[in-house]
Amino acid sequence: MSNDLVESLSGGELQVYSPGESLAPVDSWTQNTDVDLLHERQHAPRTLTFFGTPLAAGVTEAHVQATLNELGTLFINDMGALKYPANLIGFAAKYFRESALKPPRQVRAVHNFDLPSELASDWMANDFCNCLENIKPGTKREKQQFLTAAITWLAKLAKHVSKTPGGSGGMPRMATNSGNGGLSDAEYNALYDYNEKMKPRTMAILSEQWGDAYQINLRMVDSYLQSLSDVEKQHFDTFLNNGLHALNDPTVILGLWGQAIGINNVPRGGAALITEIEECQHVMKVDRKRWLADERLQARYRELIRIRDGG
Repeated sequence: MSNDLVESLSGGELQVYSPGESLAPVDSWTQNTDVDLLHERQHAPRTLTFFGTPLAAGVTEAHVQATLNELGTLFINDMGALKYPANLIGFAAKYFRESALKPPRQVRAVHNFDLPSELASDWMANDFCNCLENIKPGTKREKQQFLTAAITWLAKLAKHVSKTPGGSGGMPRMATNSGNGGLSDAEYNALYDYNEKMKPRTMAILSEQWGDAYQINLRMVDSYLQSLSDVEKQHFDTFLNNGLHALNDPTVILGLWGQAIGINNVPRGGAALITEIEECQHVMKVDRKRWLADERLQARYRELIRIRDGG
């Protein structure tokens, strides 16, 4: 049924949201409507809207609901592949399903998230943010990053909402790139399920490697990954020959950890090693705020100590 609503994205990867790019192709989510979409006594012909976008005559609410179910699965798969927290993904998927057909209404922004200027007064964007504010667990930074990704995802989807019933094209996959070799949705979903099963093994390997620094190093690697350019990030959004997604392979994660701390220029001994250890300890003592905020520096210090002690 999705073919009635959504055109194929032909392998488009998740792109950065561009200011000025509306989430609703025809107008905005604040578009006025004289039709009560949920009014049981409305007998006159009415136009369904999908996140504020009018759909062509002939597209029924049953079509929309079926497509929303598929989109929910797609969203969960895409955001999961991009390593966003599961509780935030589940919340957003549920919100999209429940809000896609709602008519515009007045919403007061009570959140502290940053929205693109063109969405600052958008009722649905602010309602989503108001709800996101109360989701736990999750730091403000994690939620802001997820919010940006969700807006990008929805904007990309909105571009491809079909205006004619019976349009061609299957459900798109937005978090993949050419490195996935043109996988079908069935193949992609099978790999995703496999990676979910393998994730505990990956985490166990990293936990054994890092010990007490396990959680800190995971956060540090994620922060480093988010600092990369879009092109660099795409390099890691691929499935390897062993079936693991690159960001679910312990070797790749350890490689990112090494890049984050500058492993290639860590001194291996002598005066240079001692000097850098002393520099780290100086920061630790006289600039505690900087030390606690810089997890990359902490990780590098731990590696320096390991080398010094012959670990």
